[in-house]
Amino acid sequence: MSQDRGQQGLSLPDARLAEAQALLEINQVRRARAEAVLAMVFVLGLAAAIVAIVTRRPEALLPVPSVALGLTSLSFQQYADVNVLARARAELERSVNAAVGAPALLYESYVADIRKARPLVAGVRALQLLAYVGTLAIVVAGTVVAAGHGWWIALAYAGSTIVPAGSCLLSHGDMRRAWDVAGAAIGEL
Repeated sequence: MSQDRGQQGLSLPDARLAEAQALLEINQVRRARAEAVLAMVFVLGLAAAIVAIVTRRPEALLPVPSVALGLTSLSFQQYADVNVLARARAELERSVNAAVGAPALLYESYVADIRKARPLVAGVRALQLLAYVGTLAIVVAGTVVAAGHGWWIALAYAGSTIVPAGSCLLSHGDMRRAWDVAGAAIGEL
């Protein structure tokens, strides 16, 4: 038994171990939600394209870009949260592993980066490229359709697309900076 016991009978390494487990669980739930949102964007775009083709009404594409960009922005924010949780867990892993004197916790230190390494990263990058190109294609298709329906529809389309596109860009930046921002906020445990 450690002399380093807190009020609830757990040593600091034990408490950090429990928190690391909780962070891993919530991280995986949030990652799954972000992936589900991106899947929804794909299904939405595909469904609108099918409706537009079957009905010969390209106007079915008009609402898709703003919704797709809004959902993508939400997904980026969810991935930003995943990155913050992952950074917190990485710091907890480092702390627990140092206290134990061996690699007791492995996920952020060893496992999480496996999917980011060659040759496994090629599929991830291809899917990301497909998502970016698909979103851009939806926006371009909507622009072409809106331009053929008068200035007020083109203006409404532009406004309803530019605002979520701006949100999407900001959220993407948040996602890319989240790991470093979390590290600076957490510091050494």
